[in-house]
Amino acid sequence: MGEPTDAERLRTDLAALRDGSPFAAPLVMVDEEGGRVQRLRQVLGPIPSAADMAATLTTDDVVALAVEHGTAMSELGITVVLAPVVDVGAGPAIGDRSFSDDPDAVIRFGSALLSGYRSVGLVATAKHFPGHGSASGDTHLVVARTPPLDELVGRDLLPFTALPNAEDVAVMMSHLVVPGLTAEGTPASLDAGAYDYLRTTLGFAGLVMTAALDKAGAGEGGPGPTSSWSRSPRRRQPSRRSSRRTPTAPSPTPASPPRSTASPRRETPAAERLRRRRPCRRRSTRGTERIRGGVVIRHVIV
Repeated sequence: MGEPTDAERLRTDLAALRDGSPFAAPLVMVDEEGGRVQRLRQVLGPIPSAADMAATLTTDDVVALAVEHGTAMSELGITVVLAPVVDVGAGPAIGDRSFSDDPDAVIRFGSALLSGYRSVGLVATAKHFPGHGSASGDTHLVVARTPPLDELVGRDLLPFTALPNAEDVAVMMSHLVVPGLTAEGTPASLDAGAYDYLRTTLGFAGLVMTAALDKAGAGEGGPGPTSSWSRSPRRRQPSRRSSRRTPTAPSPTPASPPRSTASPRRETPAAERLRRRRPCRRRSTRGTERIRGGVVIRHVIV
């Protein structure tokens, strides 16, 4: 939805989205970190970046800020906030989005923001697992790598080990290739080993989602035009209708099949309701739905 400017219209639109959803509790997410990454700035006013919070506020101040800002988001219809950033250090594309290059400071201030948002009923999202602070590049633009996993354990992964294991805490996976964790050339967001490490080694049982799949960093394994998935087309199974056709003699240049002149069959009301309820697979910059390892993640990003 870009960056809305009208609070009442946004509230109405999100209510309509919620009421028209086939799901009991659709997830409505917003990228609202503060500073330069704040989609509701024109509706709710600005809040400081993570770096400014750590430099100018106490952790109690951050909790109070999250309570006030989270309440305003909740009243609009937001259910999930894509914050805090718990990357350690100002790596490529991170900068002032990180609280600090000190893991302990990141844990303190990240936990404060999480606590405030959770206290008003929002799901708070720690990102970007397993840590973007030491990345080799900006995953919006390139396929980036981190140092080996054993180097991340004592620094970048520490904030993720401190996360509360609760239903109202989520983790966002990064598009980072991690030696010792992911397969070569495969980003963590698309690698089963990365999810297994988060679930099994770190014991996190909450919601897990990917970063936006239109980023260049997802191109190695994601559904883009250069993807290995797109280079392996599925075999089409012959339809029943085609199997009943009378075989014709082979021709060097087969003619196009004639268009049917029959009237299209009208859809019954029951069939129409069933079709409308069927979930679809979409990929766009506004939201994503991915089916990976038996997990379905569907969200709308404001």
